[in-house]
Amino acid sequence: MRTLHVVLRVSDLELSVAFYTAVGYTVVGTVEGTAFGSLAMLRLPGDGFVTIELVYDLARGDVDLGTGINHLVVQVESLDTTLADLAA
Repeated sequence: MRTLHVVLRVSDLELSVAFYTAVGYTVVGTVEGTAFGSLAMLRLPGDGFVTIELVYDLARGDVDLGTGINHLVVQVESLDTTLADLAA
């Protein structure tokens, strides 16, 4: 199993991007006006995958502490096997 990326809702996209780039992440792309809001995709140097996606949606207002995770993406060898293992 591999964690591919986590999507975090943020209240201030510019401030959040500044924080993550200050700790070593690189912005590899942005998308404006999606159904989720504005997106910024970040990854660590040397990593082939985007590991953090920041989502900002002015219409949804500020993000309260603890409510910012939008989704977490993982990759597994076999979905059927993983579901059976989790059920057991």
